Amino acid sequence: VVIVDDVLSTGHTVAEAAKLARRLGAKRVSCVTVHGLYVNDAVRLLKSAGVNYIVCTNTTQSKFARIDVAQIIAEAL
Repeated sequence: VVIVDDVLSTGHTVAEAAKLARRLGAKRVSCVTVHGLYVNDAVRLLKSAGVNYIVCTNTTQSKFARIDVAQIIAEAL
């Protein structure tokens, strides 16, 4: 299961979705977000909810920022 969110700050919404996906039988849960803020204990919350993989764009500085959107933004400007 891949859960997509536009802004991930505290992680509560994605964590609840991940828990539900796991209860329904998902073997793996990945989280993809545009703006990954990861405030407070968001990463711990996501991991404890069963999220296996976290990735976001580089619109914010984060160890999960693996999707480079610089070229897309430059072209749009």
